[in-house]
Amino acid sequence: MDLLEFKWNAYSRYIHSVGFFSHICYLGVFSMFVVSEYVYPIDMAFLKNPLQIFNFFCLLYPFVYDMTQLAKQGVSKYLADPWNYFD
Repeated sequence: MDLLEFKWNAYSRYIHSVGFFSHICYLGVFSMFVVSEYVYPIDMAFLKNPLQIFNFFCLLYPFVYDMTQLAKQGVSKYLADPWNYFD
C-alpha cells in the first residue's frame, strides 16, 4: 500500500488532477455555451465567441494527452485498446 501511495503522490496525482480540472472546466464552459446558444440566444449573444475560444483551450489538454499516449505506444497498440476510440 505504501508503494502505491508513493507512486500516486510522485507520478500520477498531478497528471490526473490537471485532467480532472480540465474536464470540469470543459463541462462548465460547454454548459454556458449551450445556455447562451439555445436558452437565451439573444441576451447572451456576446458570450458565444469567447466561450468557443475558451472551450477550445479546455480541450487542448485531453488532445495533447491522447497524442502523447499514441506517440509512446505506437499506432497499433493505441488502436488495440477499445477505450481509446471513445477518446
